[in-house]
Amino acid sequence: MAVNGAGLVAQIVTLMGILIAFLLPIILGFTVVRADANRLGEQGWVWALLTIPLGWLTILAYVVVRALLPRVGSQ
Repeated sequence: MAVNGAGLVAQIVTLMGILIAFLLPIILGFTVVRADANRLGEQGWVWALLTIPLGWLTILAYVVVRALLPRVGSQ
């Protein structure tokens, strides 16, 4: 079964979409979100693990929660 050029391009584009939709939030959760949460005194590993089943929803929830939390040292 040979794959023509257009079919191969379509498969690559589909694969890139899947990676962005599912793999990118997990990478962000285990790197950026976890480190930022730890820096703020929260349990970063919880946020990181939540990105596995919930993906982008976890990233969005973290951004909202972080915006609502009082800043350290502010009154």
